[in-house]
Amino acid sequence: MRALAAAAALLCLALGLGACGGGGEAQSQSTAALPALRGPKPPKDASALERQVYRNFQPPLADPEVSGSRKAIEAGEAACEGKTPLEVKRRFTAASKLSAAQRQALAQIGSAEEHPGADFAAGQLAALAYQGTLKGPLAEYGYRGCVYALARGLERRLGR
Repeated sequence: MRALAAAAALLCLALGLGACGGGGEAQSQSTAALPALRGPKPPKDASALERQVYRNFQPPLADPEVSGSRKAIEAGEAACEGKTPLEVKRRFTAASKLSAAQRQALAQIGSAEEHPGADFAAGQLAALAYQGTLKGPLAEYGYRGCVYALARGLERRLGR
C-alpha cells in the first residue's frame, strides 16, 4: 500500500496537479478550508474516510481565464460518472497517450480500489487514463472533472 501511495504522489508531481488529494502538509492545509468555501459538506454521521474524501475532492472550479475550462470539467464528469476507477481505466487506457511509468502506475488501480484511502489513489489513477485521451491545456480540467465524478461514486459505494 505504501508503494501505491508513493506512486500516486509521484504521478501527481509529474503531472503538476495541485488537485491531487492526500498530499503533504501544505495540501492538507489548503484543502481543509475548501468545504467552507464551496461544495457540499459530509453528512454528520460520515466515517473518517468519507470526511477526508469530501475535504480532498471538492467540486472543481473553472478558470475564467481559460476558455473552455468549464466544458472540459463537465465532459470529464460525464465521462467518468457512474463508473468505478477500474471501468474508467479499461475504457480509456488503450486510447491514452501515457508514458511507461504512467502505465505502470495504472496497474496499481486494483489494489487501490480494494483499499480506499483519503487520497483516493484509484480515482486519481483512473482519471489519468481519461486525461491521456485529451490534448492541450484543457486536459487538466477534464482530469479534475473525472476525479470528482469518481469521488462521488466512492461516496455512493461507502453507503451514502
